[in-house]
Order: sequence, then C-alpha cells, then structure tokens
Amino acid sequence: MKIRVSLIAILAVSAFAVVNCSDSPPGGVLVDFEHDEDLDKMLWRCPVLFELTEGIAPGSEHALRAKLQPAEYPGVEFEGLPRDWSGYDALEFTLQADDVAGETLHIRIDDKPQIEEFENRYQGYRKIAPGVQTIRIPLAEIKEGPRHRAMNMSEIFRVIFYLHDQKQPFEMRLDDVRLVRE
Repeated sequence: MKIRVSLIAILAVSAFAVVNCSDSPPGGVLVDFEHDEDLDKMLWRCPVLFELTEGIAPGSEHALRAKLQPAEYPGVEFEGLPRDWSGYDALEFTLQADDVAGETLHIRIDDKPQIEEFENRYQGYRKIAPGVQTIRIPLAEIKEGPRHRAMNMSEIFRVIFYLHDQKQPFEMRLDDVRLVRE
C-alpha cells in the first residue's frame, strides 16, 4: 500500500512538473513590462533609448517608451521570450505613437537562430496610426511567413519591432505583448 501511494505521488509530481516546465507563456503574456525581468528579454542597442513609463494597455501599470533615433533599422528586439507559441491564435500588442507621419512598423519573427535570410522568417508590416492602438497578427500569417517552409511555432526565439530607414527621431510606447486564443 505504501509503495502504491508513493508511486501515485511521484507520478502526480512528475505530471505537474511536465505541465509547468513547458515553454509556453503563462496566460499568453510574452512581455508586459510589469517586472524587472522583462527588461532582461530585450537587446539594448544604440541608437535607441528605453525607459519604463505609465502603462497604455487596459489594466497595465507600465509600458516601454522607445525613443528611436535616425538610423537604418532602429527598434525594439526581444530574445528569451517563451518559445512555444503553438496553441495560440494571434500575437497582440498595444502601441502608442503620437507624432506619426505615415510610419510603418516592421515586425520580424525568427524561429531559426542560425538562418538570417529575409525569406526564412516572418516579416510583417503595419501602418502606425496616431494614438493608442492594439495590433493583432494571426499566427497563421506568421507561420506562413518564410517563403519555402512553414515556421516552427514551437521554436520562436526572436521578435523585433522596428522602423526602416528612419530619418527623424521617433517615439513609441509598447505594452502588453501577448499571445491570444480566439
């Protein structure tokens, strides 16, 4: 009897560990800037200045303010996010940009760190509207991003939000980057 109870306890703990050690984001949140660890997921590069500011998403206390200086590809780059996006339907984030003059936000998502070619990643574009907006990108669109293969949605390793060939300083706030189910 004692061995049977111990075996059941071991199996229950093992099942709990497998479920909780997955690389899926808890609650779908990839980065929400509510914790200091969120800043560790960013790659800090010039010519971009970052600071935490008041939140812009509903219920958010903090957002990231990115002051992009003129450059070829200024932006915000994340690595170390949960890699397994399978089981979700869309990538969603809140963005605020007040001084907008037709800028296009580029969204790059990679699943293979050793492959840098443009045709081997997701490369999306969204026009930035003035004010606060929620942007949603279906994961089916991201999965079909690479030209000759499907993206591995359980191996996402990098997400970059950037502008291309920016001639003027540009400020945006980013908040609540998450995966959602429909």
